Order: sequence, then C-alpha cells, then structure tokens
Amino acid sequence: MTTPPTPGLTAREAWWENAPTGQLVVDAQGMVHACNAQLAEWMGQPVSALEGRLASELFDPASRAIYLGLFAFRMATMGRVDEVHLVLRSIHNDDIPVLCCAARHIVDDERFTQISLLPIHRKNRLESELIHARQAAEKAAEDRAQALAELESAMQRLNDMKHPPG
Repeated sequence: MTTPPTPGLTAREAWWENAPTGQLVVDAQGMVHACNAQLAEWMGQPVSALEGRLASELFDPASRAIYLGLFAFRMATMGRVDEVHLVLRSIHNDDIPVLCCAARHIVDDERFTQISLLPIHRKNRLESELIHARQAAEKAAEDRAQALAELESAMQRLNDMKHPPG
C-alpha cells in the first residue's frame, strides 16, 4: 500500500510524517520540539498536544526512569543511544513497547536529540510467553521433586513396617 502525497509537504517532509516509525525531536531542556504523525497517532493525540511537553511524560513510569537515567547518561557521554527498550503510554493508557535509537544534532547552535521509535509488540509477546513457559517448567520441576520426596517417604514407611526394629 502506498501513502498518497500529503498536500503542502515536500517529499522529505512527507517521509518524516509518514514514516513507519515514531520520530521525536527533543530539545536540550527535554521538551518535545517536534514529532511525526505516526507517533501522534500511537499516542492518541495531535502533534500539537505533544509538542512543548516533557518527552519523559510520553513513557510509562518504569520507562521514564530508564529514559531519565540510562538513556540520558548515554546521550550525555556518547551522543547517541542504540537499542533501548521503552514503553510509550498513550492518552488511553495503552502501552506501546518500542525499541529506540537516538542521535544528538546541533542546529543553529542548539542541541537536539532525534529519537526513532520502532514498535515491538511481537517481541514483547514472545518474551512474555517465554517467561510463562519457564515459570511452568520451574513449577513442574518443583512438583516432581515434591512427588519424589513423598514417594521416598512412603517407601521408607513401608520398609519400616516390613522390618520393624527389634
């Protein structure tokens, strides 16, 4: 499926707006300077409602801590971030797991961070399934160990009845 041309936008601007990934530009104070239509759609808000907000507010509480800690540290020390897993929180409280990469840019002596957000719903589902399968296997192993212990105890009692002391 091709996206029809967006009136009034150049081809490059249309690529930004219609990218299959969320695009976010954050200024040096951590405020959303710009975002594309894809990100706004995921968040359930118009672009204008996202611009001027703290970028950290776009994430769920756990991801906010990662964004303000690890993500910010890597940006400060390396000027880029690769493969950081965060979770966006939409206006409808939907969680949108994303894989992020970011790079610092200087434009007219101002520092900006461009963040690309790739949705990873399927990866999250697979991880959850693997966690549940591991938990089920651990429970089965515990049940097996308990059954063996009970069997050994029963065998010991039976053996004691066959051969009473004395």
